[in-house]
Amino acid sequence: VALGSVPETFGISGLKEYAFSIANINSSRQLREHIEYQFATYNTEAEKRPERLTIVVGGAGFTGIEFLGEMGNRIPELCREYDIDRQQVRLICVEAAPSVLPGFEPELVDYAVNYLEGKGVEFKIGTAVKECTPDGIIVGKDDQNEEIKAGTVVWAAGVRGNPIIEESGFENMRGRVKV
Repeated sequence: VALGSVPETFGISGLKEYAFSIANINSSRQLREHIEYQFATYNTEAEKRPERLTIVVGGAGFTGIEFLGEMGNRIPELCREYDIDRQQVRLICVEAAPSVLPGFEPELVDYAVNYLEGKGVEFKIGTAVKECTPDGIIVGKDDQNEEIKAGTVVWAAGVRGNPIIEESGFENMRGRVKV
């Protein structure tokens, strides 16, 4: 029996309310439309709000890195379509763990990071998301907090099992039945 999963928020305030997840085709379409709307709106505003063109991805596992790769390819197209200077767009990856793509060979990790940095991705590794707000996120590292204003926050930092497992009273860990 496969019940599916839900995003794992680790109790971080605001993620459910203000961040996008990549859970299914509909949430992916909604995210795509939101990003395109941010670009279109930025281009038509009298007073430019740079946070519209800031996309933060929480999580540097396989899902987060794959999404960053796709955005690295899509952003130049959006910039051409909406006549926006590529230098105005920020694509930021925030990861609490000490490295990107845990479990992968270091040479492959270095290749992926270098490739994505070449596409304009900024990495904040060893930096935890403390809170997600309507205006972006608050991150922290070594007791130093920083607010990153962003029009788009994508949460790709893992999943937990379907809540029905916990509600059923089975012994579980993050919504997964212990076997």
